Amino acid sequence: MRPRARGLATLAVLLCILGLPAPLSASPTDTIAAWAERWLETGADAIDGVRPLHPDALARVYGSRRHAPAWGPARRAAPVLRLLADSAGHGLTPDDFHASALLRLRAARLTHPDDPRLLGWFDLLLTDGVMTYARQLRRGKVDQVSLQPRWRDGDAPGEDEALLDALLASTDPAALLEAIAPAGRSYRALRSALADARRQVEAGGWPSVGAPGRLRPGDTGAGVAAVRARLAREDPRLTETEDPAHFDGPLEAAVTRFQARHGLAPDGIVGPATLRALQVSADARVDQLRVNLERERWVREDEDRGGLQVVVNIAAFDVSVLRGGRTQFHTRAIVGSAYRQTPVFASAIEYLVLNPVWNVPPGIAEEELLPKLRADPDWLRRNDMIALDGAGRSLGPTEAARAAERPGETGLRLIQRAGADNPLGRIKFMFPNRYAVYLHDTPQRRLFERASRTFSHGCVRVDRPVELAAVLLGAGPGQTAGALAERIASGVTETIYLPEAIPIRVRYATAVAETDGSVSLLEDSYGRDAPLLRALNASFGGATSARSAAGGQ
Repeated sequence: MRPRARGLATLAVLLCILGLPAPLSASPTDTIAAWAERWLETGADAIDGVRPLHPDALARVYGSRRHAPAWGPARRAAPVLRLLADSAGHGLTPDDFHASALLRLRAARLTHPDDPRLLGWFDLLLTDGVMTYARQLRRGKVDQVSLQPRWRDGDAPGEDEALLDALLASTDPAALLEAIAPAGRSYRALRSALADARRQVEAGGWPSVGAPGRLRPGDTGAGVAAVRARLAREDPRLTETEDPAHFDGPLEAAVTRFQARHGLAPDGIVGPATLRALQVSADARVDQLRVNLERERWVREDEDRGGLQVVVNIAAFDVSVLRGGRTQFHTRAIVGSAYRQTPVFASAIEYLVLNPVWNVPPGIAEEELLPKLRADPDWLRRNDMIALDGAGRSLGPTEAARAAERPGETGLRLIQRAGADNPLGRIKFMFPNRYAVYLHDTPQRRLFERASRTFSHGCVRVDRPVELAAVLLGAGPGQTAGALAERIASGVTETIYLPEAIPIRVRYATAVAETDGSVSLLEDSYGRDAPLLRALNASFGGATSARSAAGGQ
């Protein structure tokens, strides 16, 4: 540090300790140098009453610049500040990036152009805000494992500073900064839907529907008129009618479209589930879109990757095969119950098994199956089960029933033979993960007809597993759906390895971009949106005190 700057910084620290106002700096560089020394020597990091999120990085960055301002003329900083102030368009919080403080400092500079401190503080806070903004666009604000905001300096200072160097060297730093946001189709569609939902909020929200009871085509009354008024606010295809209280064909079509957009059975009838969705406020939809934009930032690198990938959306109860972001195959799925929720994770499918046996997990055996075995030893035979002890020895019915009294001591294991009644059905898809979760067929076909499908123990049951296998195998000789069905019909348990492992991502998204650019808004079956919203709304830095030099001029 230069001697003059060091002297000013030391004086500023002493006056701060004594509670006296600091002197005006001779230049913005002196202001920045004084802040850096105060932070390095005392740990005091407030900049005009605002705490930066990255004080260590700021000290390093400005130290390498000999504390010279980073942003130069106001016209260079203005587009960058505009991005921070408009970050709500990404579902983010502008004051995470000091937007209010920066706008206040900019206004103060107009009325106090001779105060060099204002430019120094503005420069420091803009740099800190830019680093925070870039981090949130790159990786999200919230850690998806802990559901806690990523506080303070975080874990990538080198990455931040390299980006900052590129921004400062760029002729258009705002464009470079905006390009950090996910560029995929899903993210763009969710941002557009968020803007639409905010316009609905600004217009007063959606009309109240109340609780009219079940409504069907042909019904009349105030409840029908309320549903029509609600849907007309967001469905341009629902035109005015002479009798708005009559449940006519156009209203039935609008209800059906609404149901399709919300993951409901598209029957054109306003039942309890459809009514719940109609009663969700525009404000709540804004929040739903915000949390799902955050989820998109978590998985941004996966959407448009080349090659095949499998995506399971737990909240949508579906499985898709994508190539370069385009859907190659789609089918319904059954996921874990509220008690045994399917986890979120990524892996790669390595092989599949035709006519699999079921190695019963200990938890399921203890809670659901062993009581049946203890009550009736013949239960094993009737359900085509095998019981093994800890040494792998097969046990007879009576011996197995006795072992079931103390499974922890005997090491009792249950295996169900392959067959039509096996819970895994006729095929399963295997990928390493610590949850012991995989995709599989099921004999319980009727459950796929339900709109909400949370019935499994955590694994994902697939509606069209043979077609899925053919897609993953490339449908080569002996690997078409028909050929696979013939091999399954033999009853022989067979392992088939994929030519190369195919990435699979199991995710939870309650707002989903469709191929036509529309967005489906789904029920939050696991209740995961609320805790993510709380973390997304958590304060991210902010003022340390009500007093600020700019505000007190």
